[in-house]
Amino acid sequence: MTDPAVLPGAAAFFGCLADPTRLRLLHAVAADGPSTVGELARRLGIGQSTCSHHLRRLAAAELVVLRERGSSTSVAVGTARLTGAWQVADLLLGLVPDAGAPPSTRTGPDAGTHPGAGAHPGTGTPSGIGTPSGTGTSSGAGTPSGTGTRSAAGTDSGAGTDREARPSAVAGPAATGPADPLVRPLDARDWDAVRRIYAEGIATGSATFETEVPAAAELDGKWPPEHRWVAELDGELAGWAALTPVSARRCYAGVAEVSIYVAAAARGRGVGGLLLDRQVRAADDAGLWTLQSVIFPENRACLALHHAAGFRTVGVRERIGMLRGRWRNTVLVERRRPGPG
Repeated sequence: MTDPAVLPGAAAFFGCLADPTRLRLLHAVAADGPSTVGELARRLGIGQSTCSHHLRRLAAAELVVLRERGSSTSVAVGTARLTGAWQVADLLLGLVPDAGAPPSTRTGPDAGTHPGAGAHPGTGTPSGIGTPSGTGTSSGAGTPSGTGTRSAAGTDSGAGTDREARPSAVAGPAATGPADPLVRPLDARDWDAVRRIYAEGIATGSATFETEVPAAAELDGKWPPEHRWVAELDGELAGWAALTPVSARRCYAGVAEVSIYVAAAARGRGVGGLLLDRQVRAADDAGLWTLQSVIFPENRACLALHHAAGFRTVGVRERIGMLRGRWRNTVLVERRRPGPG
């Protein structure tokens, strides 16, 4: 059940934007920058009193900020509200946490591990986090050692957004029973298993727009060696994660898309969270500033996995691509590295 505390704010948000004049005003301010009430009234061809009325409603919803400047009133976008507007999309997708649940709590036994965990449909890359092309290859990305562990409850690590807040093991009682997954860099011996797990994800129809598994040479060429990981469980490869640069342009050198797949037999064992945690840590160490992923909205487990790792919903792209004869929507999520920049 959605936390009741978020519902009034969401209702106010939708109610305020129900009027087309307010949408036009908000678009004008967002697209062209700060303005004045008089200028906006002239541009939209409405009376100044009507313009003022609608702007007051937008200001009450914190969508714009009004400031008196002598005899005129300036209007600017309410960045705090719009930056948090992704929460409305999350509400519609059913991803707002339950009341009383910690923000980092994942919503399932192994959120994000549909067979082939992940959900990156959007760029022709595997699941979960995406497939940018372009850099993500900064040296020093490192291959942090360590295996990563999970609590006895099976909660994946990597729930926080600040690197210091993401210990290698989740706080809690020592794990007992089945062994924890071991996360290590992907090497040449892993390609057959990586492609097999990739095929499992394709078969679900919920992980990617791909319909055939790319050749190992193709994957090897687009995934930077310092940003690809595998998880071993009970002596078998249980999942993998990789970054793909989003662009070859220097301005996007720190932006990459993540792909995560978990074997069907390994679901519920914390594999997806450990892989994503390792991927995020390595990206932070390498100086990458943005990780993104494109996920089918039906893959709510994968969306929850990314939110638990500090990703936020940017928006929903409608009918962006066709898979098996059907138009599909995708959800874009991203995580910004903490700190300056």
